[in-house]
Amino acid sequence: MTRPKKVSDLDKPWNQHRKKSKRKVFERSEYKRFLVVSEGTKTEPNYFRSLQKRLRRGTLVLEILGLGTNTLDLVEQSRVAAVIKTGRKWGVG
Repeated sequence: MTRPKKVSDLDKPWNQHRKKSKRKVFERSEYKRFLVVSEGTKTEPNYFRSLQKRLRRGTLVLEILGLGTNTLDLVEQSRVAAVIKTGRKWGVG
């Protein structure tokens, strides 16, 4: 059995009911997607893979292609390899 509350204690913080806080819902924005095409087959792809690892997970999606061709062929093959429908394309020479 509980004791009745004193009139002087009704305004005290420990006697007031806490409001239930509404939990904030995290809304995920769309991933930023990039297609990175480079002339080099090792150095440039390794650079962008390490960049991707250092960024927060889910910040961006990189598809890295090290084609090992000259600049003109690189541009032509990057058009063919642009399988990412929306996003940006970067060429590294």
